[in-house]
Amino acid sequence: MKILLIGGDFREGCQITGYVNALREIASELANKNDVHVIPFLPERPQLEKDSDWKGVHVVSRWPSLAVTFKTIRGWPSAHRRVHEYLHGYDEKGLVSRVKAKVKYSVVYSFNKSFFERKLKELQPDVVHVHGLIIQMLPFIDVLLERGTPFVITAHGLYTHDANVFLDFDKGLEGDMMKEIDRRGCPITVVSQGVKDKALSLFSLNPDNVHVVHNGVDTTRFEVNDKTELRRKHGLPLDKVILLSVGTVGKRKNQRATLEALKEMGPEERERVMFLVVGGGETKELQATVKKMGLEGNVRITGKVPDDALVEMYLLADLFVLTSTSEGFPLVYLEAMAAGLPIVTYADIESVSELFDLDCMVLADRAAEDLCATLVNAIERSWDHDLIRRKATAWDWDEVCSQYEHVYEIVL
Repeated sequence: MKILLIGGDFREGCQITGYVNALREIASELANKNDVHVIPFLPERPQLEKDSDWKGVHVVSRWPSLAVTFKTIRGWPSAHRRVHEYLHGYDEKGLVSRVKAKVKYSVVYSFNKSFFERKLKELQPDVVHVHGLIIQMLPFIDVLLERGTPFVITAHGLYTHDANVFLDFDKGLEGDMMKEIDRRGCPITVVSQGVKDKALSLFSLNPDNVHVVHNGVDTTRFEVNDKTELRRKHGLPLDKVILLSVGTVGKRKNQRATLEALKEMGPEERERVMFLVVGGGETKELQATVKKMGLEGNVRITGKVPDDALVEMYLLADLFVLTSTSEGFPLVYLEAMAAGLPIVTYADIESVSELFDLDCMVLADRAAEDLCATLVNAIERSWDHDLIRRKATAWDWDEVCSQYEHVYEIVL
């Protein structure tokens, strides 16, 4: 089967977010049995590079040929009309910001639509799999709907319901795309039952057309290592309980909640703990909060780290903490389990009901004092780390991709 994936980032040295990691794993696994091509989500502008191969996946470069460039210029007025309705958020940011945004997204839309029309004709895939419901995906979805090409779309989470998700386009786009795709009878996949339930509630979709396909994890990346040596290597204390957070620092990932829980601890309990925050984003703002709360001795913020160093952060930690305001199906849960880490998280996160296991996870309410008590109990508890690792093997990427292939068969 020839499969064309839209999304992700396959550049050397790019930031490996959960979304990017999932796309890479899906593409690589599908390529074991299929002819897989991918048009990455990033970079979104034209590239002066040739197509390349990545682990058996054919990565398509957005080469701006003369024909595509000419068509982009001709298509700009209609592109402007198409994206204009989803950029009203810029009305409050002033004339310059509004004009820049509309020019940028109009050009990006027109180029990607022109490029994709040409590439679709050239590749002639059996099925196209689009990952994400954001404005950058709009030209691809429009072309697929216009041409009647078999395609599947995956929502890795929902933006509409979370006030802590800040986007540079109107959140109404997400619902509009889902409703239109559902109306056309094209399959929609989501990464958890929680996301499906929320999408059905928000957008009144046909439940038979929305399929749950969970994420997976490559457990072979997390081979047991000497925790003491890893802590020495990264300059981390040997005598503290390390609570690990992995993800973009900001309001949605909500690392501040763990800081507030640390403040709730008694002095002796807090002295035993170090909160290790791994990820880019609003790191300076979080560091300022740490200083303001007097927690400098209990918190280390690394910023972005390479993939091999990220694995080592999991292996040197004692507990994993996730306090996001919303999640689809976070890969970090599975990565923590693969490293043998017990998880402390909130009970109301969408995918928790599908992942919850008494041997691997403890749940807290969103009050700081409850998270504090849950962390203290998790620190004191004796965990079977080998059992947690074994349970992670159930979330295999091969099974994930088999489920995607089953969905592809629905549209073929």
